[in-house]
Amino acid sequence: MTSSTKASPKASFVLESLDVQNFAGIESAHFAPSATGVTVVHGSNEAGKSSLMNAFGLLLSDWKVSTTSKKVSGFFPVGSGTKPKITARMQLGENLVEYTKDFEKKKVLLDVLRPSVRNYTGDQAMEKFSELLNESIDSALREALFVSQGQRLDALDFTAIPSLSSALRTAGDDATVSAASGISENDQGAAELLVRLIDDEDKKLRDRRANRNSKGELAAAEADLASAQEALATAKLEYNNAQAAIREIESKQIQRADAEDDLPDAQKEFDECAERLEAAKKIAEALSALENELELKQDQVGRWQEASEAREKQKLAQGELEQSLKTATEELRGVQKRAEEQQAERDEAKRAFDSAHAAYVRADKRAKLATALKNTADIQGRLESATEERDSAVKLDAKVAELAQKVDRNPATPQAEQRIREAMTDLDAQIKIRDAGATSVHIAGPADSTIVDNGVEAALGESGLEKKVTTEWTVGLGEYEVRVTPAQDSSNLDLNVDEALQKVNAELSAVGREHIALEDPRAEVLEEFGRAVRARNEDEETLRDQRASLKAILGKRTLSDLNGQVESLTAEVERLRETCSALRSDANAEAGENIDESIDEAEAATALEAATRARDEANEKLLSLQNSDAIERKIQHEAKADNLHQQLDAAAKDLEAARERYSDEDLNAKHTQAVQAVDVAREKLDSKRREVGELGDVEDVQASLEGARSRVNMLNQQVQECRVDIAALNAKLGQARGSAETREQAEAEVVRLEGVVARLRRQADAAELLHQVVQESRKRMQEKYSEPYRKALNKLSGIVFGSDVDLDVDEKFQVSSRAIGSVRLEKEQLSGGAQEQVEILQLLAIARLVGHDGSGVPIFLDDVLGFSDTDRAKSMNKVLGALGRDNQIIVLTCDKDRFSRIPGVDFQSIDSLKKAGASS
Repeated sequence: MTSSTKASPKASFVLESLDVQNFAGIESAHFAPSATGVTVVHGSNEAGKSSLMNAFGLLLSDWKVSTTSKKVSGFFPVGSGTKPKITARMQLGENLVEYTKDFEKKKVLLDVLRPSVRNYTGDQAMEKFSELLNESIDSALREALFVSQGQRLDALDFTAIPSLSSALRTAGDDATVSAASGISENDQGAAELLVRLIDDEDKKLRDRRANRNSKGELAAAEADLASAQEALATAKLEYNNAQAAIREIESKQIQRADAEDDLPDAQKEFDECAERLEAAKKIAEALSALENELELKQDQVGRWQEASEAREKQKLAQGELEQSLKTATEELRGVQKRAEEQQAERDEAKRAFDSAHAAYVRADKRAKLATALKNTADIQGRLESATEERDSAVKLDAKVAELAQKVDRNPATPQAEQRIREAMTDLDAQIKIRDAGATSVHIAGPADSTIVDNGVEAALGESGLEKKVTTEWTVGLGEYEVRVTPAQDSSNLDLNVDEALQKVNAELSAVGREHIALEDPRAEVLEEFGRAVRARNEDEETLRDQRASLKAILGKRTLSDLNGQVESLTAEVERLRETCSALRSDANAEAGENIDESIDEAEAATALEAATRARDEANEKLLSLQNSDAIERKIQHEAKADNLHQQLDAAAKDLEAARERYSDEDLNAKHTQAVQAVDVAREKLDSKRREVGELGDVEDVQASLEGARSRVNMLNQQVQECRVDIAALNAKLGQARGSAETREQAEAEVVRLEGVVARLRRQADAAELLHQVVQESRKRMQEKYSEPYRKALNKLSGIVFGSDVDLDVDEKFQVSSRAIGSVRLEKEQLSGGAQEQVEILQLLAIARLVGHDGSGVPIFLDDVLGFSDTDRAKSMNKVLGALGRDNQIIVLTCDKDRFSRIPGVDFQSIDSLKKAGASS
């Protein structure tokens, strides 16, 4: 059992209106009860009062409108062919809803009108309504408060109503709640009768002592089962031995028959394998020749591959020598420079260095200015290019937008053309079907003579008039009138042709083309539309090209990006011009000369490079004067350079000689041809292998031959062995007759006794467990909830039976006895009227407890208080009136006088409800 401490939702349920159509005896009715207070619907018997309540119950139920259940179809009007439609407007908590079940149209609609408008249909509507309904009033409470005609209430378990349990828990004082804390609401409602039955069952099947041994019927059944199982084991052993012999005989007979049947095929297989072996030997020779050819081709590929790799090594070695020679030459040049400068005087070297340094300073300033001027020119060029690019993009973007709009407005799409072609194809097919099923009539006569075709004059042509008649047709020939009636009315074929023509014209209208008649040439329409489609396709292709051009210009940029780029480059040009002006002023002030603005950057850079080298060389010369080995190192570098020259010349000659034999292109071509030749040879070999299949494998065919020979020998031996074994088994089988019947009887007895024992053990186990659980649950829940419920019940009962009344309740909260003064009577001892009054008071007490927080719950009573005397009826009227102040109470009765003393009662006749339904 699970425990739940979550409080039930606040109950709030009000029926505002109910509309019923075609339900049982009600053709149409509209019912609008009071939101609070008592509404009494009265009328004669069989007038439809109960049907009204049944219709509302069907609306609230989970039955779908598509159900075929007899429980629902029993409410459908008999013989009319119509089905019910039920609509109710209800207040469910904070939601105002209108819910409809239409069994005629098989529709379910739910409109939530407050607090926000939402609409649902179908299964979603049912699920949402069920959710809202259960949030406002739980199903157990709804079942208790909806009392149908003739329904007895003494079988209801009121403790199973969650909202009542929640109300009682709230109504109990703190001590009661504390004592009952931790008790699950699912433990409620264990019945005394159930406890007593469980207790009796437990005593019959088990000892009440600690060992809980089986006894009585259970012990006898277990003993019988043990004896039956022993007998079954013996019978099974004998039967299994007999069955084993039978199966073995059948198996041997099948084996012998199979072997005899297989012998001819086995001999044939052996002969075929011998033939295949000879063929396989010839095929193997052909395959061997192809394999040798493939190996030769593969060897050629290897040779050309090695030659290609050697050529690449030669070119790589020559490149490395060239690089080494270049490095050595540069090193030699540097050594020669230093060796020549070593002969000059150190002072002269110093003056040369100073002069070179001054030249370097001047060249550096000119180079910086030239670089700034060059950057300015570059940025200006980029600015002009970006401006031109932006202008092109703007123009192209406008063209793209214009052409895209033209394409979008053109309905001549290939899909539309396909639909028109399909529609015309269908029209041609329908015409052919009509002509094939129609009666062919030919009228010949003088050219230009006149006939009357169904009342319309027509002239005959040179070939007369050809007519396909599908229904009765009249033609006037001079003074005569001829009526042609086909053997079968095929006018539906004409309708099919008309529908196909309408479909064609509908497709033409969709693309803005005029309708055509049946006799109009359809090929011209298709040709004209095809030209329009091709023109649209050309526009789409042009649009794609223009978009591609625009994308090529923009790349991942946008027009805004281009504008930003132009603005950025403009600002950069202005900044560089200011920088050039500052550099020019500095250079002029330093050099005492005017610098031309058109100075070339390359010349300035060359000059700076030359000045730098000159300064460096002057410095190196100045430093080299301190060394004495410059000439020796020059000789070493010259020797190294000469050696590298010789190696490079030799490598170049070797490479040239190799290329005279085969150029690089010829060498690659030879290798490619060799690879292709290998592929061809391999394909020939694979093709031959696929062609011969398994015949190409001599060893495999030889093994197949040996296997076929072994199979022939095995089958002959198997036939002989089976004959001997069958004779021996037949002799053994004669000793086991009657074992099958004995085993079946023993099995049936064991199965029967196992079922008996299992059933009795389940009863015993369940009785033991339930005895403990139910007793404890009943005790806890009775202590927790009974007192608040009894107080509420006795308070209402005092209005009917007097202030000294005391009603006691059982585990289901059903009244078990009534005491007035010192006299207590069991409920069964009360009169029928008093019993009915007590049961109604129980419901009213529940309604008061559940609605104690101001949220009333509805009460539906169908034909109650029929056994009450006048005084008690008056008292019950007072109770209903008191409850009506907070609750909606709806009473259905054939005697409205029985409820005439209810304060503020609203009487509505069933006839007035039907009239209201008919007029709405």
